[in-house]
Amino acid sequence: MDLSPGNLYIALSARNIEGSYVSFPFEQTSSLPKNTKTYKHWGLIQPTSRPSTSGIYHHATISSATNGKWLAQTIAQPLPMTERALILIWRVGPISATQERFEEIMASIPADGEPSARTGKDFNCRTWMFDVLAKLEVEGGLKLGVEIDEIEKKAIEHAHSVENDVVAGKRGPLVMNDDIRA
Repeated sequence: MDLSPGNLYIALSARNIEGSYVSFPFEQTSSLPKNTKTYKHWGLIQPTSRPSTSGIYHHATISSATNGKWLAQTIAQPLPMTERALILIWRVGPISATQERFEEIMASIPADGEPSARTGKDFNCRTWMFDVLAKLEVEGGLKLGVEIDEIEKKAIEHAHSVENDVVAGKRGPLVMNDDIRA
């Protein structure tokens, strides 16, 4: 897996035990099969070394340390992140903010379980991640160049194309180093 420092990546992981995590199935679209059983977890990877041996994983999660309440976590992580069933790693693009400003913007997005202030959607790891991306773009820390809904749709389609083989252990995650807007 070759990820570039100074860039941000979407990480989409599988969670195969229904109900093991407060999450959701993929929304049904014409391109997805009915009754998809794999549940998903969304986060962001920020590689910190080349070759890609370490990075930072940002996500919203429910923690037993907070009595089952949501919190945003930033975890220094060796890469590849083998303990997570990563399905898709997709390059969002270069981070244009300083690391300090990037962290300030990330911290400004609440992970309190309340609906998104941006969209009004129920809180989960996905809405938190997309709220972070939207705020980074508004604050000049990242250039998306495409609508959030389009990013989500394409990420789901890409992940679905390899999901069964990744979950079955037949291949590793799909790593896409082209910018999302490409």
